[in-house]
Amino acid sequence: MKQDYIIRFINCNTKDSSDLQLNNTETSIREIKTWMQQQETSSLLVKHQFHIIGNESCDLELEDLYNLCRKIQTLIPSPLSWDIIEKPLNEEDENLVGYFLLY
Repeated sequence: MKQDYIIRFINCNTKDSSDLQLNNTETSIREIKTWMQQQETSSLLVKHQFHIIGNESCDLELEDLYNLCRKIQTLIPSPLSWDIIEKPLNEEDENLVGYFLLY
């Protein structure tokens, strides 16, 4: 991955959300895992969807996309459903690459 990417994690049951940075460090993976474990204890979550934002400012390439999905897949027990969506972003969200939805 060329840069640090921000993913907005959203628990659709509780409406809790958190912007977490994903890069090639173990620290970012631990932070994501900790947040997801907190969500799992607060509500029963059975579906996980990852919506990747396809915008021109993101330098995410196909290989990066697969690596990103693979890292996230290691954190959840069920298969990961993902798709690329189009969504205009404002300036403060320029490093946001996707929404990870937990149901």
